[in-house]
Amino acid sequence: MTLSDWIQEHLFQTYVTWHMKSPLYNSKGFHIDGINNSLKAMEDGIITYTELYPPYAVQGCTSMKARVGKSSAMMDLYLELEGKCYVIKNMTYAEGIRIMRDFVKKRVLPERSRYVETVEFDKHALEESFAELAQLLIGDSEQVKQFMSRVQVDSMELIDDSWYDLYEVLLACNVAADLSLKIDKESLVDVVERLAGPKGLSVNEASLDEDGFSTQWIEAINSSWQGYNLIDMDIGTDYYVLLVLSDEEFKRAEVLSRMLFHRMVLAEKA
Repeated sequence: MTLSDWIQEHLFQTYVTWHMKSPLYNSKGFHIDGINNSLKAMEDGIITYTELYPPYAVQGCTSMKARVGKSSAMMDLYLELEGKCYVIKNMTYAEGIRIMRDFVKKRVLPERSRYVETVEFDKHALEESFAELAQLLIGDSEQVKQFMSRVQVDSMELIDDSWYDLYEVLLACNVAADLSLKIDKESLVDVVERLAGPKGLSVNEASLDEDGFSTQWIEAINSSWQGYNLIDMDIGTDYYVLLVLSDEEFKRAEVLSRMLFHRMVLAEKA
């Protein structure tokens, strides 16, 4: 460690040689409170994972990764330790923050008795989740088959790539549309009418406040429909990816997307 790195770490709590990765941040160097902020974003449902990589193995550990658990109120903690993967399931976010901060600040790991050997990615479960979600959203079995031939789940980067590929398929099938958060009312209505028409839904443009903005208009549209909503497929960009789903479709899509470490949310809350 250089003198400059030591000063950054011990005086300013900034870890310039460590790497943090999440859907919101992917770079070397972060303030220790970035861990709190990132896991709070996980707890709030904004992101689904946070990863830490030390500049050298800490007690044999080369990475520590927090992921949203089966219950959104809990998280799972993964450790890559001497070439093997271990996990502590169903941890509170408060404890996860403490453990990840201790990993960075004190160079310590949780008690060995707490974590068990596992595989980092359950490929079969992830592929099943992608297939079910694709069938739910696309509907056409041949297109789903073509999409699944490209799905890869061996790393978070490949899962992200497959998620983006699903987004592109949905656009090509006219099941989804992407649009700017600053879209004008007339353009928004045109897009929504195109998505909603096949489901027998329409938009009363006159009921939308002329001086409003996209979130308000989407909330008003959702309030006017019975059993359907505009949903945003989060691909980590600053624009909407809109779909029209029934309440039951959205309920299942929300669960499946979380299992794939991504989000589908009511567009008005995106």
